[in-house]
Amino acid sequence: MNIKLTTSLIFLFSLTSLAQQLSISGHVNDENKQPVAFCNVTLTEVLNTSAVSGTTTNEDGTFVIDNLKLVDYLLKISF
Repeated sequence: MNIKLTTSLIFLFSLTSLAQQLSISGHVNDENKQPVAFCNVTLTEVLNTSAVSGTTTNEDGTFVIDNLKLVDYLLKISF
């Protein structure tokens, strides 16, 4: 069974002045705008194809990835 996901991502980038740490957070919804729980979120550097970090969404479809460098990333969400 194919489940078509429409992701609605809102990225909140926060850069702290003292630690210079970046975090990415977002919310994943399906085509009916319902939260998608427990999908995989993987972050990869654009210039380096190995995965940097990852997490899963919680029950309300939100995720947070902390302690990132200030570089270009590719975000992949899979269910």
